[in-house]
Amino acid sequence: MTNGVATSGPNSLNNAIGVRQHPNTAYQNLRQIPGMGPYPIVESFSALGFGVGVRHRSAAVAIQITTDSPYTAPSAAAIPV
Repeated sequence: MTNGVATSGPNSLNNAIGVRQHPNTAYQNLRQIPGMGPYPIVESFSALGFGVGVRHRSAAVAIQITTDSPYTAPSAAAIPV
């Protein structure tokens, strides 16, 4: 058995989950924000913004197939991180 997410390939509109980024290219990728004062590296920080969203709620499902009638919750060790 393979653990993973249903996919139709990179950047496909048929993927169950979509990744979004800002339409303005100046806000895409990792940006370095300078700090205050004469030394811009001091107190500077990096910023990265993106979002994810469900494109098709029915494109991927989780099921349990068993001969036992009651539902058995998976253990924490069985859930991939």
